[in-house]
Amino acid sequence: MVIPEVTTKTRELISEVLDKTPLSNETSDAGSLSSFDAITADCAKALLDCLIAAALQGNPLTCTYSWAYRHLFNASYKSWSQGYGNQVIKLAQQTHLRVLPGLGPIRLDAFIVDGKSRRPNDGHWDSANYDHEDWERVLGAAVVLR
Repeated sequence: MVIPEVTTKTRELISEVLDKTPLSNETSDAGSLSSFDAITADCAKALLDCLIAAALQGNPLTCTYSWAYRHLFNASYKSWSQGYGNQVIKLAQQTHLRVLPGLGPIRLDAFIVDGKSRRPNDGHWDSANYDHEDWERVLGAAVVLR
């Protein structure tokens, strides 16, 4: 396994590219993302597609809850609230399933991690179709967008 060393500048460039990623026109699973506006839902789908593509190219990325909130909801905040994290997870769990070799069917929540541990929070594993070891093998060395 090759684990690239990513500089701060590279991380910033990746973040900029993701921020400018065009919205996807792909349709989602029936009923999913219905509680979010179309722009937010499309942004979540596009982000998932981008993170899957990066992982398939051998350059996996994950993101913190705060990065995901700012990106998905096109928002900034003065202080962090657990409510923001709950919104991110609700949206991420409603994204369409995509297959990532080594993990199988996943949603966006597989890529959202705690900033300190760099791993998904405990609640993630309740709905995951893979175990901790599989996630570690596929996404454990990912660059974390903050």
